Amino acid sequence: MAPRLPIRSSLPPLRVPSRHSYAPPAPANSHRDNLLDGLSNLSLGTNTEVQETSDSRAVKEFRRSFPNQQWSENLLQDLEQLGRSSGTHSHKVQDRHSGAIYLRKSIYMRDRYTAPLLKQITLISSVNHPNIVNFHGAYLSAHSREVHVITEFCGGGSLKTVGANISRLGLVIPGDKAMSHIINGIFQGLNHLDSMGLLHGGIRPGNILLTQDGAVKLCDFSLGEDVVYGEMSQCNVAYAAPERIRGEKYDVRSDVWSAGITILEFAQNRYPYPEVGSEIERMLQITGGDPPQLRDQDGVEYAAGMKDLLSKSLNPSAGARAKPSELIKHPWLVQTLQRSIDMRKWIRQATSVGVKPNRRFTVAMPPAPSTTTSRPRSMSVRFKHREGGGTTSYSYSNSTYAPSPGGEHPY
Repeated sequence: MAPRLPIRSSLPPLRVPSRHSYAPPAPANSHRDNLLDGLSNLSLGTNTEVQETSDSRAVKEFRRSFPNQQWSENLLQDLEQLGRSSGTHSHKVQDRHSGAIYLRKSIYMRDRYTAPLLKQITLISSVNHPNIVNFHGAYLSAHSREVHVITEFCGGGSLKTVGANISRLGLVIPGDKAMSHIINGIFQGLNHLDSMGLLHGGIRPGNILLTQDGAVKLCDFSLGEDVVYGEMSQCNVAYAAPERIRGEKYDVRSDVWSAGITILEFAQNRYPYPEVGSEIERMLQITGGDPPQLRDQDGVEYAAGMKDLLSKSLNPSAGARAKPSELIKHPWLVQTLQRSIDMRKWIRQATSVGVKPNRRFTVAMPPAPSTTTSRPRSMSVRFKHREGGGTTSYSYSNSTYAPSPGGEHPY
């Protein structure tokens, strides 16, 4: 049996060392050989700005920045667990005094990462932007080696949960107006981080949240497992830029790639690459194959401008890939954002909160033909979970597919 190749890496940088930090790969005889030769030393970058201090000093500095008088374990009541992974777990919590709802992310402080982790939390507390989750505070657990980060709770869910709901219930397909709103929010948030010299490092559907009013918020930047502990999970590999997988230098354009894959998955309601059997195959697929593209499906046509924007964000060459500052000025995005949309209503429909699903515009798998006005009486869809593994099968009953008046998608 072949030895298992490690995929651990060092900590990525909190700040981009240079606006021109990308370095093209050295020529290799074979792409596959070049990738496999480097897997045993896979690196997500080196942390050049955060210098480790002793844990005790880091804890003292952290307590001065976030006094426990504001937040404590007794103040917050757990309402619901929202996620769990190695070393982290998230809960929906409520302030026992005010009744306010928050999200609490708890991170276990491993010995060698305590100091940089606490410094990262202190750093992100200074970020304030409409497209980034509001930071409310942090505190150290009195009973365990955990640090708790308190942020706003986004009641619309994540792109991951909304996409799963669309697939499960056959809800509205995201049209140009909804997609432009989501795309703009993602790249506006990334552009703000870039202006501060920060990288997100973990863009994927589960880290892009929606409020009940339809606002788009980035979360978990600099607090993902690959950042905190230097580990790249299989899920993270699926959204990682080619240069990150190869262990090359990278900058904000690696986040742009991850955003492009995420947007493409949400638009098509499926991961854009074919299924593979192993992490190595996924890495080879991303680093050696052609980048995925947004393609029309039967009954679903995407705007040429949206296709162009995504192609610019998924250029396999990091040096030629567009930056967020360029993408937010893309003509299609600017023009489409001028068309009004009730995102609050769209969120209600996409999460089926208090409304009946609008089956005029449904995710058809296979897509409903444009010349047909009815679907098969039933169909089955297998939805593959990308985090935690496993699959879930859903069945649809007979429903009608009818274009909107005038042929324009309502969203």
